[in-house]
Amino acid sequence: MTPCVGLWGIAFGNNSASSYFNIGHGDPSLYFSPSVGDDALHGLEAFADGINPFGNPFATNGFYDPCDKALQWSRHIGTATGIIEASLLAAAGAFWAPGTSIFYSGAGAEGTAIGLAEAGVGSTIFDTAGGGLFNTLGVQNQTAWQVVLGSMPTLLG
Repeated sequence: MTPCVGLWGIAFGNNSASSYFNIGHGDPSLYFSPSVGDDALHGLEAFADGINPFGNPFATNGFYDPCDKALQWSRHIGTATGIIEASLLAAAGAFWAPGTSIFYSGAGAEGTAIGLAEAGVGSTIFDTAGGGLFNTLGVQNQTAWQVVLGSMPTLLG
């Protein structure tokens, strides 16, 4: 029977685990060897390749094995992170672009936004992420906002 505190160990040793220093009781459940730093570095390289939309320079130049399943996950996470960050940067750039931007939520406000743009009130039109949700839920009071650089958004309708 295992005691209440359980058996655990954190070990630091060589790559083959033939020699190590264990902290705790029982076999090591967490093992640190010199290769841990290399593994972390390869994960970061794969992540960086994922963020880079222009290619995979680390994999192409043999820094890590692109067929390694764990590193493929690191690359996929990097790709998702790159897409999200690029979207956030694009939205921030549009929000702070010179001139007036019109943001609308849902198809009910699309006509208002287009009419304002045609009248020369706004230079750029954006549908907010919530617009599709408003349409799905059948929300009737969909809105449009006018954003002028350096001022607070104005509710238009």
